[in-house]
Amino acid sequence: MTTACCPPESIEEMLVDHLSLSRDDPCYFNESVLCRSPYWQAQRQWASALVDYRIVAVETGNGLGKGFLIGGLVPWFLWTRMDSLVYICGPGQTQIGSVLFKEIRRAVQNCPYWKAGLFWIDPLFRQQARRQVLRQCPHGVRRGPGSPA
Repeated sequence: MTTACCPPESIEEMLVDHLSLSRDDPCYFNESVLCRSPYWQAQRQWASALVDYRIVAVETGNGLGKGFLIGGLVPWFLWTRMDSLVYICGPGQTQIGSVLFKEIRRAVQNCPYWKAGLFWIDPLFRQQARRQVLRQCPHGVRRGPGSPA
């Protein structure tokens, strides 16, 4: 998906539609909003569990794509829920900074809507909001000085 071939209104309307459809479907968000490769079967199960349960624990091994999954789930949750907050925990700062935030940054920076300057937006998905001009969200997540994220 490229942003050069679409008028800005079309991109904004597509984004609002994609975000509305992906509120309860993180796999759809990963493919349609972030334009990343699809999750594999276990990743889809883990992602779908977040829709139904407040806390999800996954027992896994090495190299199963947990970082890639989290790289898509964090923006999904933040961009589809008003005033949301995501806590990220890990075994150490190195794991969090070198793996998780790198995956999140990679997912967001490759998102065509991010490149078009449409995030952070106000994610209120009322029917009348479809025609409303997307506004910059005043509560975007900001990095502190010196943060590697």
